[in-house]
Amino acid sequence: QYILPPVYKRFLAQGLPVSLWVHTLRDVDSAQLLLQHELDFAFIDSNTVFDDRLTVRPAFREPFLLLSPPDSPYSEEVETSSLDVAEELLVTWDPEFIRWHDRWFGAGARPLLYADTLQAADFLPPTEGRW
Repeated sequence: QYILPPVYKRFLAQGLPVSLWVHTLRDVDSAQLLLQHELDFAFIDSNTVFDDRLTVRPAFREPFLLLSPPDSPYSEEVETSSLDVAEELLVTWDPEFIRWHDRWFGAGARPLLYADTLQAADFLPPTEGRW
């Protein structure tokens, strides 16, 4: 959603006699369409290999960032061990992040909010210590 639009724009600016088709699919569906030669490539959010005939390579890495209110007590660099999971607004945006989270806090950790989109946190007022 955020990385590829400039690529689409440059591609279309070339004026080639082709169409640009962009699909949002589950990883497993992308793998099937690649194997059926219906897709040329796919960006997926995990490094799971669905079939030995496919090669999975990391395209980029994103840093994990801590979001908190401007007046929060958190310093510029935060030790994970200092975070209170009971004040966490957990957004499950990336499998790698969830693995990191489970490693630090345990798979049974109970955050204040567990959501699949950041907009779900909009109803909660900023509170000291919340992250």
